[in-house]
Amino acid sequence: MWIAVIVLLVVALVAVLATVFGLVWFFKRAERINRALRKIPVTRVALAQPGSMARVIGKLKPAAGPLLRAPLSGKPCGYFQAVAEEMRQSGDSEGWVQLAYEEQWCDFCLDDGTGVVLVRMLRPQISADLEEGSFSDPILPPNPQQEGFLRRHQAWHPAEGKPPPRLRYLESLFELDEQITVYGVVRLEREGDSFGSVRVVIEAPPGQPLLVSDAKQITRSPSPASTTAHMSMSSIR
Repeated sequence: MWIAVIVLLVVALVAVLATVFGLVWFFKRAERINRALRKIPVTRVALAQPGSMARVIGKLKPAAGPLLRAPLSGKPCGYFQAVAEEMRQSGDSEGWVQLAYEEQWCDFCLDDGTGVVLVRMLRPQISADLEEGSFSDPILPPNPQQEGFLRRHQAWHPAEGKPPPRLRYLESLFELDEQITVYGVVRLEREGDSFGSVRVVIEAPPGQPLLVSDAKQITRSPSPASTTAHMSMSSIR
């Protein structure tokens, strides 16, 4: 019996530590991405040269199709990461254990006032600000979006006679009209069937990631004198 109890305690502790280290890794990666982007001058879309590397800042707009819908907030977005965690106790300690996780992205456009660029979200490395967390507990049950998220990931198991657990919901997203910055290679792409009609595209360079962030300190509108700079991405991997 004691062996079974010890095993359960060890499993619970490992789950707590995995959640903690997962969040630490996420924020460390975001810090590296933002540190790299901060060193790169911003290029206006109208001045972006095909074949060159450029960092662009603009408001997120839909591309050809509809944007995604964030599962917890329901907001239209080009990227989201959603997490549900349960507060669990292991011996004298307690911590948040991940129950459900979902991450999606789609292509979107950025409008900086001088032009519109289509962002191809292939091989992205993303830094997304964490939205304010929400909670559910025995007094405040999950709302329909939260319950639907838990059910979709088979993490909703209400038991008769037992109070609902304390849960925390976290969401990061690039929402409609939010200022986003992206760093990648610029190219021109034919648009529609009209001869000579092209659009500006920014995407991951061969063998390297596309850097994307919504960090407030690096998504302010650039000065008119902003220019493109080149750099190695090996430092943020």
